[in-house]
Amino acid sequence: MKLKNIFQQFLTTLMGLALIFNLAVSSASAQLIVLDESGGTFTVPADQESGVLVTPGLSNSDYPSYEFSVEGSWQNSPSSSSYGCFGTEEVENPKMAYPTKDAFSLIADNTNEPTDERFYEVCEDPAISFLGDAEIKFVMNDAVGEYENNEGSLEVTYTRMP
Repeated sequence: MKLKNIFQQFLTTLMGLALIFNLAVSSASAQLIVLDESGGTFTVPADQESGVLVTPGLSNSDYPSYEFSVEGSWQNSPSSSSYGCFGTEEVENPKMAYPTKDAFSLIADNTNEPTDERFYEVCEDPAISFLGDAEIKFVMNDAVGEYENNEGSLEVTYTRMP
């Protein structure tokens, strides 16, 4: 009976540790969205530096292209101007996550592409091709480590292209 109690306490402690670990990992990890072939929407929050990961969830033999349209606005701080998916050319900051792209624009980061071709400003390049089941990160272009005070979100609508 004593061994049973010790084992139950051990399992309870182990489950508690697993829950704490899961919460810590999930808060730092990007949300994963599997695109529906018939189209749909997802939300990209401004305060999430990890962004939103998007995948078509298809086999590696398929190379789907999707067209994206965006609505909404976000701010890089409560007292700043609101920006849509184009962001602004007026702010230049070498600490931006994507310094060659407009500040506060919506970025699609296709990590499977070569470095010079992998970053898209979604509103300027709304058609994006996936390499099989690749994951593309959608995120606001802000200074690294400066996302916590951002507000708002963008609603992204997608359609699979023929």
